[in-house]
Amino acid sequence: MATSNRIICVAVTGANAALAEACMRLSPVVALRKEEAVFIEIGKSRRIFSEREAAARVRVLVRRLGLPEPRVKFARDAAQAWVLAKNADHPDYHGGYDPPVESLEDYASPFRRDPDLMKKAARVAALLRALGIERMSGFIGLPRASLVSRFGRESTWIWDQAQGLVEPAWPAFRPAVRIREVMELHDQEAHGLFFNMEGCTFVLRGLVDRAMARLRGQGLRASAIDIKMSGESQLLKGDGHRYYRIELPVPQGSVAGLLPILREKLTHEIQRHPFEAPIERMEFEVVESVPGAGTQVDFFSKKEQEKEAWDGLLGRLTSHLGPDRVFMAAPVARYLPEKAYLRKLVSQVGVTVAGEAPSGSGGTLMFSGARLASDSRWVGDFPKRPSRVLPRPERLEKAGRVLCSSSQHWKVVDWQGPERLSGEWWDEGFERDYYQVVTEQGERLWVYFDPGATEFFLHGYFD
Repeated sequence: MATSNRIICVAVTGANAALAEACMRLSPVVALRKEEAVFIEIGKSRRIFSEREAAARVRVLVRRLGLPEPRVKFARDAAQAWVLAKNADHPDYHGGYDPPVESLEDYASPFRRDPDLMKKAARVAALLRALGIERMSGFIGLPRASLVSRFGRESTWIWDQAQGLVEPAWPAFRPAVRIREVMELHDQEAHGLFFNMEGCTFVLRGLVDRAMARLRGQGLRASAIDIKMSGESQLLKGDGHRYYRIELPVPQGSVAGLLPILREKLTHEIQRHPFEAPIERMEFEVVESVPGAGTQVDFFSKKEQEKEAWDGLLGRLTSHLGPDRVFMAAPVARYLPEKAYLRKLVSQVGVTVAGEAPSGSGGTLMFSGARLASDSRWVGDFPKRPSRVLPRPERLEKAGRVLCSSSQHWKVVDWQGPERLSGEWWDEGFERDYYQVVTEQGERLWVYFDPGATEFFLHGYFD
């Protein structure tokens, strides 16, 4: 990316605050020319992505928001970027395109904030036309000292703008406090799409996709959702408005994580109270949000995608099983395996993926056992542990190559071990020899032998 090109102009019909919010993923400095263009200042992020990559990302965001194909141009300042984007469809447009003098209005106020200055620029353009000057290059070629006497004092400001010597202050852009998306269906023949859960999901996916693009641009995640459904035919039948408030136990920042949760919730509600008529209007609103990952994507690892997938899984499990039945195992300093962790509800702890350093204080759980993997001496030294540990070891009977519990039996193929675990003398102490037992059915059991009791116990399963 050229050093001078620090502004992206996204010229698109219907440009709105939603597009500006989504574009904040590329840079926090954006400005809106309502219904016409969004400007993005990328001066400090030029090395993160090329012009081609930035343009591709912008086009994806525009399509997600349902807007027409944009004209994306890069330039040294907002005025030049807007003039290039505005005239990109001109039949004579090319790399060295010389815009007409009517572009003085755009150079005078690229954000369309000063109507008076734009009118004065239009008068200057008319005078230039009368003098036979039709292109911006002819205006720029005029001596600056002679402009005031010929065209008025505003002409010097416009001349400086066209030369790139000065730049107007960018208007402040403030994202919406609540992100809201609405879909209305006016085609009477398509009303059936809204009559069941499949139709609702079809429409809801588009609303969620647009809302998540806007939310992601601000570096936020949704923690509470409002969904409203209504229609004239419903009101006539006395069904009124359908309103659903969905509290998310794990904040979500992606369509893949949020949509299955919403679908499960709505399916349950619609089964209890079926629609009496097609839905004609659906509103999706993020009423509460929390800070999420940074707005820039990490190009060197997939930890962000892994975290999105993990949060989505936790959200679905919590939604299905209940917030009090989904927990994480928080490691504690104990030698006894069944007491080496504490149950922590997902809503009470922050969650990070393997290899990611905790961002805050105390309540963050790490899913990586190899926390010392940066030191090659420690790689592979951690003993394997089963994915399922029984809360209470189950006594086994051993008869030759067969192990029997109270409910089933296994034919043993191989014993791997032992691994001696002992300690905790302050709490009566313990001493166990653990084995990984491979069965004929392909299962791998975690079995220990208690020398004091001279018995075998099943303690877990390697899945």
